[in-house]
Amino acid sequence: MKRFIIVVLALLLVSSQAQQGGYFPLKVGMRWVYSSGEIQEYAREDTIFNTKVVVMQRTVKDQLAGEDYLAANGTGVNLVASRSGQQVTRYNPPIIIYPKAPLKVGMQWQSTADIGGGSKITIATQVIGTAGVKIKPGRFNAFIIRSSVYQADGSTATNDLYFVPSVGTVRYVYEDGNTIDLVSRK
Repeated sequence: MKRFIIVVLALLLVSSQAQQGGYFPLKVGMRWVYSSGEIQEYAREDTIFNTKVVVMQRTVKDQLAGEDYLAANGTGVNLVASRSGQQVTRYNPPIIIYPKAPLKVGMQWQSTADIGGGSKITIATQVIGTAGVKIKPGRFNAFIIRSSVYQADGSTATNDLYFVPSVGTVRYVYEDGNTIDLVSRK
């Protein structure tokens, strides 16, 4: 369960993708390397559940950890499904990762999706502020986006990510204080 929450929050990080003028960069070949050792890369375009998506692969130590299937449309960037091993989780309806650009402090959005077997997941998100971030690739002015994930079993997780338009997520800060920074992006 905790792994699922981390996957969804990692998605929020990279899903910093696809829409108006590259505000949310979503292009096959883009790659983010994080201080945790995780690499997130837009590997290919595909179609899943009759929806055209960009497939974001997550690898750790050269091992595929999972795939996330993201679609951009007029409402924003949406998570259609995720794959872990042979298990595919469909989000019905798709989860809004980012609303239509541009982001603004104070914006809020929420999605609730059926994830199969009678289970649901809700993600409530808010842009809570901005901050300067100094990391290995440079200095950035980032939106601080707080996401709370609520699962049917009662488990919750709230984490912050630091999103820079046209770059993606440059920092994650988890409830336990653990911080993961962007090391490089291509």
